[in-house]
Amino acid sequence: MKSSLVLLIMLLSVFFVCCRNSTDEEISKLKVIKVFDSQNKALRFSSIELLPLQTLDSVYLGDQLALEEYKGDLFILDRIRGTVYRFSEKGEYVNNIGRLGKGPEEFLGIRDFLIYNDTVEILSGLGKYSTISKYHKNGEFIGKKKYDYVAMAFDRLENKYFFYMSYNRFHKFRIEVLDLKGDVLESYFRNKSSVLTVDEDVFRRNGTELFFAESFNNVLYDYKDGKMIPKMKLDYGSLNIPRKFFELDGTKGFELITKHGFGNVTDYMKTSKLTFINSVIQSTKETYLRQMIIDKNGIVKEKDVKSEKEYYFRYPQLMKNDQLVYLMYPNYIIQNKEKFLELPIANPEVLEEISEFDNPIIAYCKIK
Repeated sequence: MKSSLVLLIMLLSVFFVCCRNSTDEEISKLKVIKVFDSQNKALRFSSIELLPLQTLDSVYLGDQLALEEYKGDLFILDRIRGTVYRFSEKGEYVNNIGRLGKGPEEFLGIRDFLIYNDTVEILSGLGKYSTISKYHKNGEFIGKKKYDYVAMAFDRLENKYFFYMSYNRFHKFRIEVLDLKGDVLESYFRNKSSVLTVDEDVFRRNGTELFFAESFNNVLYDYKDGKMIPKMKLDYGSLNIPRKFFELDGTKGFELITKHGFGNVTDYMKTSKLTFINSVIQSTKETYLRQMIIDKNGIVKEKDVKSEKEYYFRYPQLMKNDQLVYLMYPNYIIQNKEKFLELPIANPEVLEEISEFDNPIIAYCKIK
């Protein structure tokens, strides 16, 4: 989930709703992860490999980016410039995919994107509709289709689309699962809220499994074999959102949690061996991120991201085997070069080669 912490805090107040297919009894039996457990071990990186992305006069990325990896290639969505850039596994520029505009092969705005079977699919929205525009990874336009949903995020498994409508009162459910024609197959999370919708990335995919986590819902879900399954529940201790919050209107509810403090999940990713959870922690004294890695044996490692030194380790773009993958901007690295040299950089020569206005660097951080 890559939406801004400021927007989350200022725009959200959410009434409690449960997954339509999950009973209170199922939720009560979930494994509970104590976010502030004193038994948790420290999360550290054993090495950090830096990969600069090629900078050209015609290829200069903005600062609102999202990264996906597919068959070794790197695909970077640039929301400001309104296109997807494709780079090789060595960071060399390959081609652009799609562009903003009103033409038949263009799209109006970008909300999300994915890569599936050599096809880049871009989600855009206008009014009461969402449109998926499809391009071959080489940039060739394939086609587009309009759907009668205001989707803020989406993903795909085989012949199913997963649309997330957030807390939009015009939609009965927050998640609709559609076939490729647009017919509803499944619905999850009845939407009883009339608050503002949230533009956040709620889905993560690994092979044939999909993972789902949304703001102000401390239950994490896996979609597998045609079912949305609650997998674990996060316990923020004294920073759990109080029950009273869900009974108040937006303004009063916001005032309550601001005074009380709260924990809110922002990301949930899994590989075959590891689970990653990222949470915003807002106490009465400070706001920071708590990141957790859980292995197959249930051992939890954690770290808090607070300092300027760790600015770029807030929101990983991907999780790959035992690595967290981040995007970093050269100007910040150069300004904080001494601090970066204290990190376990596997190829520190990169720090000498970059310039302030280069394209971002991808950092592959191996979990210790």
